[in-house]
Amino acid sequence: FVTYSPVDPSPAELLRQMNNTLQPTLAPTKFGTLFSGVLDPPTGSVEFANAGHTPPLVVRKGTVQELDSTDLVLGLIANAAYRNQTVVLGAGDAMILFTDGVTEAESEEGEELGPEATRVIVSSMHNTHADAIVKHLEASVLAHTGSRPPGDEVSIVALTRQQGVVGN
Repeated sequence: FVTYSPVDPSPAELLRQMNNTLQPTLAPTKFGTLFSGVLDPPTGSVEFANAGHTPPLVVRKGTVQELDSTDLVLGLIANAAYRNQTVVLGAGDAMILFTDGVTEAESEEGEELGPEATRVIVSSMHNTHADAIVKHLEASVLAHTGSRPPGDEVSIVALTRQQGVVGN
């Protein structure tokens, strides 16, 4: 989804603008989900807004946090409100965004991978490079589905903050 804005909107304002553009053109049964965020590399702060997208996971040393506070999907209601939220990534932390094709991936027996198993898969990934996290999660999804191809798209993005990297 590519947009143009003559200003630099906050993530919530960008979602509001996109919603107001989509809402009059979509059928009442159609909608979109989107996560929008801005990273400040020196501080590790991520300002974000979530329009009904699968909640991202933040992997910290010893814990996995689900950023489960989301707002309304895009395109259903005119002038929907979206909130800016903030999470700060510490040294070695990772933020992992993915589509519902990850958690809804079914095994050959029809069992979904699910959110809890997804958290367990990434729980040991603290202080790991983003590309390794993506490869590990993707391989885990494919191992879960076996010979059955995933029923929905599997898209994964990881953002990591390396230890010892200090911004100016």
